[in-house]
Amino acid sequence: MSLDDREVFVDEYHLFLVLSQSQDMENVMSAILHTGVTVARLPGVGGLLTGRNTTLLVVAKAHQEQGLIQTIKENCHQFVECFAYPMESAPSSLPAPLFMDLGEVSMYKLYVERFDFF
Repeated sequence: MSLDDREVFVDEYHLFLVLSQSQDMENVMSAILHTGVTVARLPGVGGLLTGRNTTLLVVAKAHQEQGLIQTIKENCHQFVECFAYPMESAPSSLPAPLFMDLGEVSMYKLYVERFDFF
């Protein structure tokens, strides 16, 4: 692959990092694949606020970006999680329920200045 070919590739394709709740990821991945966009699930452990997140690496052509964003929005949902929160002023040690909205999805567009193909 020549240097000119690499520059065309970088200009024509966009790279996205998509982080979402694991509950949504099967639907999101299936919907993305149906649009003809290349997607890879990255292995990972842990999560925010005891929730499990999944990370996708998505490569899309420049003209597919808006369709990709719309597909992700349609297939991700907001979740409400209940946590036990200790009340300092309570006479007993009973925790109070704390309800927290967990985000739907975080999406990052990464700019690739250069790539090498061996």
